[in-house]
Amino acid sequence: MMIRIACADTNTAYLDRLYAVLGEYPELHLSVYTDAAILCDAAKAGKFDVLLLDASIYTDVLPLDRIPGVIFLGGETPIPAHCTHFPIIPKYRRISEIYRRILEICSENKKLSVGMGFGGGSAAVITVWSPVGGAGKTTAALVAASRLAAHGKRVLYVNLEAFPSDSFYFGHEAGVQGLSALMERLDDKEEHTKMFVKSCAKQKAENFFYLPHFDSPNDYAAVDAKELTALAALLRGCGYYDVLLFDMDSSFDARTRAMFGASDRILLVGRTDGASTAKLDAFLAQTYLVDEYGAKMMYLANFTPQAQTSVTGFAANLPSAGRMTYVNTTDSAALIGYKATGPESGFALRLAE
Repeated sequence: MMIRIACADTNTAYLDRLYAVLGEYPELHLSVYTDAAILCDAAKAGKFDVLLLDASIYTDVLPLDRIPGVIFLGGETPIPAHCTHFPIIPKYRRISEIYRRILEICSENKKLSVGMGFGGGSAAVITVWSPVGGAGKTTAALVAASRLAAHGKRVLYVNLEAFPSDSFYFGHEAGVQGLSALMERLDDKEEHTKMFVKSCAKQKAENFFYLPHFDSPNDYAAVDAKELTALAALLRGCGYYDVLLFDMDSSFDARTRAMFGASDRILLVGRTDGASTAKLDAFLAQTYLVDEYGAKMMYLANFTPQAQTSVTGFAANLPSAGRMTYVNTTDSAALIGYKATGPESGFALRLAE
């Protein structure tokens, strides 16, 4: 995706700062204007798709009707009364938030097909699941995402639990757009929906992105298997990410089956105690499931004692994704930096192969 954006303001210091930060986003092609006459000529020539405009440089001869997307910067200079119907972004806020708001506005603008191609390639899709409650599935998924990102993979983490537990790592967020808003847009024009994905995704660390969870459990319950498959296809084809990590609810319903089918890898996470092993064995004993999905499955043993080197039961027949040893800490977020141990300690990277 490439959006041609003109940033226009008489405040050159502000433009320098805006250009320096927005210029780091590869999908934005930026130009800057501090002279109203030159800006008018560029607009008439169609040299940009979106105009990010401070009112200090506005004149009545500026052909706003010929520009597909016009966004005013709200700052010191009042916006003309006849222009207040255009979207407005407060000028003095974090530029990362300005960037996110630009994409959100563009995704809602039906004039902006923008002729923008999206990046080539297709992301690898990994579903992380367990029939075992409390197996550390979310922690394992976040460890995998963190390690893939550290090795240069652009990773998007998506939590599809009814009651998510990832807030221990990402924190609590209110009033942000995420999965609820995105699911409502699945039927919109594809280019606009892909832009909206980028506006919703938050960044935790370099190469590590995530989508805020559903606004409520009711929004989660309203999503069906077909919609989840469409979501996976949309995110896979965006061209933004190398790996998608879907953290699934522990129930085994039509939605889980749909994500199994849409995935390149299925990471089964299990504990090594007797009850957990018995539950996982009961799942893997369903041979029709193993016949259908077994070629995608890998097993990660979590909460493993340091001295334990082997896996027992049906899981022993699956390719190993490694093991994570038991760590005596109540700080779950601190675990994300831990590495799996043993000869298969590169489990996160092998998942995306």
